[in-house]
Amino acid sequence: MSAMHFKSIEVEQFRQFRGAVAVHDLTARLNVIAGYNEAGKSTLLQAVRAALFDRYTGSVGERFRPYGAVVSPRISLEFNLNEIEYRLTKVFSRRRDGEATLETSDGRRWEGPEAEDYLAERLGFSYAGRGGSRPELQGLAGLLWVEQARAYEPVTLTDQSRQQVHAVFEHEMRELLGGDRGETLHRRITALRGEYFDVRGKPRGDYRRLQEREAELRQKLQAIRSELEAYEDKVDRLEQRQTELLAYREDRALEKTEERARLAQAAAKRVTELRAEVQAGKEQCGRTNAEWEAAKQAWATRTRLIGEHREAQKAEQAAGQAMHGKEAELAQLKGRLAQRQDQLTELKARKQDRDTELRLAHDTEALSHLVAEHERLNTRLKEARDADAERRRCVSERAALRVTEEMVSALKQIERARDLAEERLHAAATQVAYRLEPGMVVKLGEEPLAGDGSVRLTCRTELRIEGIGRFTVIPGGEDLDALRRKVERADRQLGQGLSEVGTDSVAGAEAILRRSGELDSRAAQHAATLKGLAPAGLQALEDQLSTIGAQGDDLRRRLGDMAAREFGIDDLEQAVRTLQDQIAAIESDVCAEEKVVQGLREAVAGLRAEKISAERLAGRCASELERARIEAPDGRLVETLKETEQRVDASRHRLEAATRALEAEHPEAVELELERSRHALEDIKQELEQLEREVRDLRVELGALGQRGLAEAVASVTADHVFVALQLEQADRHARALDLLQRTLDAALRRAKAAVAEPVVARLVPYLRRLIPDAAPTVDEDLILIGIERDGATEPFEDLSIGTREQLAVLVRLAYADLLSEAGKPVTLILDDALVNSDDERRERMKAILYQAAQRYQILLLTCHGREYRDTGGAFIRLENALEESKAG
Repeated sequence: MSAMHFKSIEVEQFRQFRGAVAVHDLTARLNVIAGYNEAGKSTLLQAVRAALFDRYTGSVGERFRPYGAVVSPRISLEFNLNEIEYRLTKVFSRRRDGEATLETSDGRRWEGPEAEDYLAERLGFSYAGRGGSRPELQGLAGLLWVEQARAYEPVTLTDQSRQQVHAVFEHEMRELLGGDRGETLHRRITALRGEYFDVRGKPRGDYRRLQEREAELRQKLQAIRSELEAYEDKVDRLEQRQTELLAYREDRALEKTEERARLAQAAAKRVTELRAEVQAGKEQCGRTNAEWEAAKQAWATRTRLIGEHREAQKAEQAAGQAMHGKEAELAQLKGRLAQRQDQLTELKARKQDRDTELRLAHDTEALSHLVAEHERLNTRLKEARDADAERRRCVSERAALRVTEEMVSALKQIERARDLAEERLHAAATQVAYRLEPGMVVKLGEEPLAGDGSVRLTCRTELRIEGIGRFTVIPGGEDLDALRRKVERADRQLGQGLSEVGTDSVAGAEAILRRSGELDSRAAQHAATLKGLAPAGLQALEDQLSTIGAQGDDLRRRLGDMAAREFGIDDLEQAVRTLQDQIAAIESDVCAEEKVVQGLREAVAGLRAEKISAERLAGRCASELERARIEAPDGRLVETLKETEQRVDASRHRLEAATRALEAEHPEAVELELERSRHALEDIKQELEQLEREVRDLRVELGALGQRGLAEAVASVTADHVFVALQLEQADRHARALDLLQRTLDAALRRAKAAVAEPVVARLVPYLRRLIPDAAPTVDEDLILIGIERDGATEPFEDLSIGTREQLAVLVRLAYADLLSEAGKPVTLILDDALVNSDDERRERMKAILYQAAQRYQILLLTCHGREYRDTGGAFIRLENALEESKAG
């Protein structure tokens, strides 16, 4: 049995609870508080937290008021703690009405802050300095009470809950760590190590300053030694540069290089002169070659002119002969073509006459067809006009008839209703049979009676018998007045309807309706006839008749007297076809011969143009040759060609001699030697200047450095560094020893924590395997579930589904609750919709697990799924019922 459980919760004027709400009869085991969404389950849990963990005079109390209200929230809790019943009552207010009282069943009582402090000491929690309470201040409630929508988060221990859990294992941890002496040693070692290292393991305090001082002296020593080494290097370099400068002067290297440069310059001058001579020879050869080429070109031009003149004369003769031959052939073809054209003209004239006669014949035939067509259309027009007139008459007569099928149907219904009413009237009337003696004077109403017969009376009627008196006959049975009025009303309706259709009976109306149908049918027949005779309408037929008449009149005017003549159209057409074939044959021959003539004409024209062109070319060649010979006779050109050829040979010989002389001097080698000697002279001058400048600069620098006493400075800094290094070495030994000892003790502490975690795991495993068979928990040294192992793989907690995380978080809290309950701690587990994401199978398993755990301590399960938790096995309380009972009370 747990050491603590709630018995009742009463809330008034708290958040959404404006009235009083009371949840009584809570058992020490499993309790299910069910309510719809927004019914106030989470508000109820918040009220319990506020009553226990918030100061009644704190500012947070104002947030507990219902919206817009200025009342003071009131909460009352009854709970059992270590077999003693407590009643806690709090009114949250900073005014005088605020209160906090704690009463026990053994008569003790605390009030105000004293009551709150006593409760905090007994339950192991603390109040917030400012604002509302937080889970990390609420002791075991911060661990075991689950708020809505946070059930799937990992279960972590707050400082207070961790202290209470560790308190359960205080003895075991003290034994593992060596008891009080072990704890004192661990704290002492931690404090000593803290003098050397910070929480991140970085040096601190005197140890860090000693390291920084040693590094500073080491860097300073390195810098001074670097300066001393640089001084010695400069002394060596000065000696080396002076030696090199003396060697250059003793070897007279500069004078020797200048002499080589003068000799190279003289050789280069000779090469330049020879190159100028070679260039002049090349220019002379170019001029003589140009003169020779000009002479050769002039003689070649003359030779070409002579050849072109001869060829032009030959072409002129050939073109004349070819032109005369084509002209003779053309004249012969022209004569034959003229005969064919005369024959064609005669045939065309004969065909034209026959075409005229044939057109007259066709016009005469067309006139006959037009006359026949005119008569046919005239007949159709008359028939169409008759059909249209008859259609119009039927339509007009039909329009005068206002009877429709609906009207006749309505009249029939009225007549049937009247007949029915009349029959009912006659059936209900009084029948009077009479047989009168001859000479009797009897009147029934205003009608006299005589002989024998019978009448039906449907209304009050007076019977008068002369000499006897008067009798009043009043028919009985149905309401005859109502039947008579119904008959009269039907007669009026029937008469009015018959008047509208222009008849005195329903049969007459039916006859008119039949007449209307006949007229519609006849109008449709006449319209169909009209459509067949004049599909496009009467006007179109009249226009067509008028057009045909106009065409016939036009043909009569054109034919005149020929209109009555008879023609043999077939013979005329045969004659026209025969002439057409003959004309086509001759036209084909004429066309072919015309093409030949045209070809000969084009050929003659081309030959004539060629002859004229040849004559002109021959004349131009002759004129050009004559002008050229006047300017330079053929003999002079031949003599000039020989002279220029001789000058070309002489220039070539002079150029070859100059080229051989230049090659003998090796101009490329001379140029390279000149360039090399110049570079060498410049290099030696620059080297000497550089050596002299370095010697001067080194002497100045060494003079300045010699005054600083670098050797003495090195000795002084070295002594300081050795002293500090010895101090640092000693401090390093202390620091490393303390760090090693700290890590050794920490490892022992981790092993102790792992040993402490075993009881938690031992209580968690049965729950877990009942929920997920073959699964094992993975718990770290801080007693936090970080995952599960199943099927040979480890699944991190955050990778599991939300539903599985919710279930595991509840199981971890159950394990803690088991452990704490066994140690006599005040344990109550409150779950606010903590399994909302569980499927049906897992939910059933969790209900069984919760029922089992509730045998040891109280569990309050708040849910909006009351139907799913109705069979959990514990006390079932509907929050709506608690609200209704409070209102009723």
